[in-house]
Amino acid sequence: MGKDIENSANINTDVSMSGIKMEANAIGLERPLVCLVERILNPDDIRKRGIARNENKIGVKTRKIVGRSLDYEYKKLLRGEANFDDILSKANQVLKQYSHREDTINEIDDDWLYRFCDTARDTSDEMIKDILANILCGKLMDCKSSNRRLLDFLKSTNKDELNTFFRFASISSNIGLYHMGSALAPGRLMKYGLPPCDIFRLSDVGLISADNMRCIPLEDSNTIEYMDRKIRITNKNGQKMELNIYQLTGMGEQLYNFSEPYIKYGAKREQYFRDFRKYLEDRGCSVIENKIG
Repeated sequence: MGKDIENSANINTDVSMSGIKMEANAIGLERPLVCLVERILNPDDIRKRGIARNENKIGVKTRKIVGRSLDYEYKKLLRGEANFDDILSKANQVLKQYSHREDTINEIDDDWLYRFCDTARDTSDEMIKDILANILCGKLMDCKSSNRRLLDFLKSTNKDELNTFFRFASISSNIGLYHMGSALAPGRLMKYGLPPCDIFRLSDVGLISADNMRCIPLEDSNTIEYMDRKIRITNKNGQKMELNIYQLTGMGEQLYNFSEPYIKYGAKREQYFRDFRKYLEDRGCSVIENKIG
């Protein structure tokens, strides 16, 4: 047992770390990602996480406990670095598609960076890995692109919550869902695959506004962006009108922007837009739409 513990104690924990650092250039990571690896994956930091002990002063039972703890810590370390490596590879593929500065890693604050790395290491789900890769690329191209609250949400969320959000986003714009009716009738969204419980659930986790419904006054002439369209709405009936919207929070908007590959735009989305247009026209508004891009 003592020999096993000694072998566990001498596990070369910097093999994974230094290996990734050496491979970073070899596999062609974009320069910002190479800098990130050099800044974060420091073997000295890993050594400091080791469990302090003195073989000459502990008994057999304690040695067994320490041995199990070492095994757990080492497996956790390997699992975390494998997850982080996957996210780096995904981010590298995304980053290659865009122009970027090479020194942006120096502008990202340590609090965000270490929180991102902790979240990445704790993430095995491929969907969340894809989102984290997009977040990292966004941060490297624009240091203000995401906040720590989104990282905290992704660390604690699950597929069920994310799929609820994707259902909402599939008929929503990137600021929220314009709603045909009052906040007291969320059941009207059932025909588009969005049950009332989804609205309340998204509000509970902080992705849409806590008061559920916001009202936007309609002036004589208004321009809004919805889906892939710019819509000009002219109020011709001379009466005060308001548009209701289930508004995304700042965190919800960021998740929407970073999750686009998982948001399925299909027939329900088009049906929702047609119904929304008819809703406005039935109330005396003229609607002119132009596709964006």
